[in-house]
Amino acid sequence: MNVRKLLARLNPSIARFEVHHGGQPELTPQDIAGALGMIDDRLAREVLCTVWWPDGAQLQRAELDRIVREAQLREWMRLRRELEAAKLALHVAQDDIDGTYGTRAGQRATLQRATETLDEVKARQWPAVGPIYRAVRVAVLAELATPSLCPHCEGRGEVFVQDRLLICQHCEGHGRTPVSDRKRAAMIERDEAGYRRVWRPVYEWTLALCAGAETRGARALERALAPA
Repeated sequence: MNVRKLLARLNPSIARFEVHHGGQPELTPQDIAGALGMIDDRLAREVLCTVWWPDGAQLQRAELDRIVREAQLREWMRLRRELEAAKLALHVAQDDIDGTYGTRAGQRATLQRATETLDEVKARQWPAVGPIYRAVRVAVLAELATPSLCPHCEGRGEVFVQDRLLICQHCEGHGRTPVSDRKRAAMIERDEAGYRRVWRPVYEWTLALCAGAETRGARALERALAPA
């Protein structure tokens, strides 16, 4: 059962409520709503609905945006804590060097590692929180809602190979064909160079968050709709 296609058929412009297959009724919006209500993962449920069945979303779009924003802020804070920890480690290493005048090779090596770690952590930092973060959230959901499913796994992110369920190698488990940096930059109204230099980590992290939620939601809906 491809629940994504099932959800898409329930949108008003293409909804069909007919009887097929020997008189067996198709699933109705009420059936789908009941199954969606069984999904405890709120982010997964709402991203799935926002992408495939907007009218079936139980939360307002602003509420979903708030949930994703909070996730972004938690990651922003995690990166900042990582930065402060790296700065402290460098300070301690430098203090040890100053106390012994750098006579111990082990201390000099520790200082070098702390310096390199700090440089790496700095490179991973996200830019200051501002309006572009919301633009990223909007663009990510728009990208997910664009029909660009991987033709090999039909958006599932997994394929059966010799009776084994494996990650789809064509889309690396994302279920979608990639979108160019140029297009993503345009979606958040940045130039391509600026996007790559500053915003790509934020965009890709947010995309992974929402794409993962959409996948979890689809799997949960499949389980909820499976025959008893």
